[in-house]
Amino acid sequence: MEEERETSPKRKEIYTYNAPWTTYTLGWSRSPERKCQLAVGSYLEEYSNQFHIIELKKDDQGNGTFEKLCQFEHPYPATKVMWAPPKHNLTSSDLLATTGDYLRLWNVSDKNTTEMKGVLNNNKHAGKHSNIYTFFSF
Repeated sequence: MEEERETSPKRKEIYTYNAPWTTYTLGWSRSPERKCQLAVGSYLEEYSNQFHIIELKKDDQGNGTFEKLCQFEHPYPATKVMWAPPKHNLTSSDLLATTGDYLRLWNVSDKNTTEMKGVLNNNKHAGKHSNIYTFFSF
């Protein structure tokens, strides 16, 4: 087994994903089961923006392509996206956080569906927009 590793050359691999819009934010999944899963956010100059959850799929020859697993709408372009580390996530689904006008938490299930779990807003005055959230960490 050791000899096999030493003699096989390492492959340089480049993968691409062509989103239907300008990509603005990107977050790699931290799950050990989903090493090549990403959240890709759009930059559209309008209220309604998009996120795609994509995953690298490899064939028998080791060639891979990114496939879209699901998508969801996001208000305004997200300034940051981050997956929760596995130790924080006690369910079979993954937790995703996005920032923009508010901090939003999303549940991404094993069945490739998304559901917004919560919105965090520090605005105490109704009718006014809050500051843009740009920093957070799990």
